[in-house]
Amino acid sequence: MIFNVGCKNISVPENCASTDIYAILNVEHISTFTVGINQQIAFTITHGIANGCGVSSSQKIVKEGNVINISMLTKYDGCVCTEIYQEAKSNYLFASTIAGTYKLRFNIGHNSFIEKIVALQ
Repeated sequence: MIFNVGCKNISVPENCASTDIYAILNVEHISTFTVGINQQIAFTITHGIANGCGVSSSQKIVKEGNVINISMLTKYDGCVCTEIYQEAKSNYLFASTIAGTYKLRFNIGHNSFIEKIVALQ
């Protein structure tokens, strides 16, 4: 039996860089949930990185009144990536100049969130 295997000429872009939102896995608060105006509340965010080309992460913050949506953006750089899932940690610091109750929504994917309520007095 003879098998004939051929290849198509597939062009690969020179720069395989992309940035994707990746789900937040866990959120830990480091300080109290009630603080004064301009005082920071610290959170540690654990999020996934899909493969070995994930080189850095940043936060995407969208404010809608007293609701703050936080997503993690991961930059992927490279055309050939190891299939190694990783977890990374990042700090998020919240502060405001206006007293009130704030809802922090950490994006865990599929329009779902880990929610934390913060009071500024």
